[in-house]
Formats: sequence, structure tokens, C-alpha cells
Amino acid sequence: KEYNQAVRTYVLPSTVETIGELAFGYANITDLYIPEGVRTIESMAVFKGQLANLYTYRYDSPVIETTYSAVSSLKEIYPSFPDGLESIGSDAFSYNRGLTFVYIPSSVTSIGHHAFWDTVYKEDGELRGVKEIYIQASKDEFHSVDTGDQWRPKYDYLLFTKSVDLVYSSERASV
Repeated sequence: KEYNQAVRTYVLPSTVETIGELAFGYANITDLYIPEGVRTIESMAVFKGQLANLYTYRYDSPVIETTYSAVSSLKEIYPSFPDGLESIGSDAFSYNRGLTFVYIPSSVTSIGHHAFWDTVYKEDGELRGVKEIYIQASKDEFHSVDTGDQWRPKYDYLLFTKSVDLVYSSERASV
């Protein structure tokens, strides 16, 4: 844990509004802190990484430090995507098997194809990774979101493939 904090944690500066294409592609980070105010996560932003924890933070004064030492100065931290996020690009978080929790705020209007592909898998007969995706919007409200083909992860279940469950009208968890 201490190693991951010291070496494998990245705190995005508070001025960031877009996480660009391949910004953390193939990165060896386990913890990513995103400022409220990020509106777009582009295609393959955190593609084939080691990501295990995704946090959003609120702040009172600008955050420019990108290491774990910045975390103590953050006003509030909550898991997963920021309120106000509008777009999650194609393959944005694909192949991050360490990721276990995804919460999508109701501000999201588009999710690209394969956005969370291969983030769930079976090991020793047990499901691991992202087993459910929590969604702030109701099922009816979420139908207006533009989702790409196979945007949510799938796993083999007996003789067929099953997409992970979506849990609508979810409340955000706290850290």
C-alpha cells in the first residue's frame, strides 16, 4: 500500500477539464485522483493499465502537486467519476482488472464502445473486478445516454456471456 501511494498514485491538477486520449494508457498507476471539473475522458485514456482505485476530489485552493502528498490537502474525496462528467470515451478504462468500483453520475451523456471492457473476469471460479456498475440516473433517464457497442464489461457465465449488472438510482459511496 505504501509503495502504491508513493510511486503508483497520480493526482491530476485541479485545472484539468479533459483527460486526453492515451493519457494514462499502459500506465503503472493504481490510484488516480480526478478533480471535479473534468468534463471529458477521451478514448483509451486509461487503457490497459494497472488502475485499482479511481477517486474524484473537491478542493478549496488550486492543486498542482501530482503525487500522493497532495491528497492531504484535498477538501473532499469520493470514489469514481466526478459530478459534471459528460463523456467517457471508447476503451477509456478497458483492461484495468484491478478496478472494482464504477459509479456513473447522471451528468454523463455518452459512453463509448468497450469503455470498461475486460474489467471483470473469473479467477478460481469467482468473479473479480467490476461486478456491477452503479448509475446515479434511473433506468428511464439512463436510456437517453448515448452508449457505444458493448460499453459495459462481460463475463462467461456457464455456457453464455453475460454483461455485468447495472444498478440504477444509486447513491454515491463515500471514502
